[in-house]
Amino acid sequence: MLDQGHQVIRERGLAVGLDDIRMEDLIAAAEVPRSSVWRIWTAKADYAADLLVSAVDPRGANVLHAQVDHEAVDVALARLDELTDRMDTAEQRRAALEDIVSRAVDHSYLSFAASRAWRTYFALLASLPALHQSRVRAAITARMYEAEREFAAEMGAYYAEIARRVGIRLRRPDAGWESLALACSAVVEGLALRSEIYEPVAREPEPEPPTTARTARSNGDAAAAPSTDAPPEEPTVDWGALRPTIGELVEGPRGTGDRWSTAAIAILGIIDAFTEPDPDYRHD
Repeated sequence: MLDQGHQVIRERGLAVGLDDIRMEDLIAAAEVPRSSVWRIWTAKADYAADLLVSAVDPRGANVLHAQVDHEAVDVALARLDELTDRMDTAEQRRAALEDIVSRAVDHSYLSFAASRAWRTYFALLASLPALHQSRVRAAITARMYEAEREFAAEMGAYYAEIARRVGIRLRRPDAGWESLALACSAVVEGLALRSEIYEPVAREPEPEPPTTARTARSNGDAAAAPSTDAPPEEPTVDWGALRPTIGELVEGPRGTGDRWSTAAIAILGIIDAFTEPDPDYRHD
């Protein structure tokens, strides 16, 4: 039953709460005795609690897999390599930083806005206040805390490497690169969440209506049980057709007519608030 619940989460994502998961459908798909299920879990809430706790386990639905957009990191580092020979002056290094921010942030925004797995993670986060069983909330919170720490450490190291190569440093070293990483991710993720209401964004394809050899009835309604025959399809994103912003693109920081997304402008502002030119910079 838990495996079947994990399959549903992987295929459809997780709504805020588990109201859209029907026990009778899962029982039919799992092909287990109905009486056994209700002997183990006397109520759907008990099953949902165990499902959520196991879903954050890497051996379950693994909804806490790393949220780092490694493709965006690769985009930024590859662009840095291209600009290595144009880092001699402070002006050139500033131009390189702005170039990297614009490219990498827009990539992350579009990736997050189109990702079902990422939205499932935030649906789980939003569900935490509604979890009334303290053991469930504590177990999920502990795993999410670990995941966030891993995310901040990895992204902090990424920002530190970018900073070293473009000649900036933290204004307050005690703040740590992890704090910068969390602030930046909060902005990109917050704007990506709002893409649902402000603009069309390509989504991962919805799974086909599930089929199974057995069907179940819940409250008199016939419903097909989830299928486990094939893995979920990969995201289909038309990168060139998407607008990586809420509203119109705005003029970039140099006033040269280049157009920037809302997210990129915001991230550059956060970086500037956290950092300053490094007087000890030496070009590699």
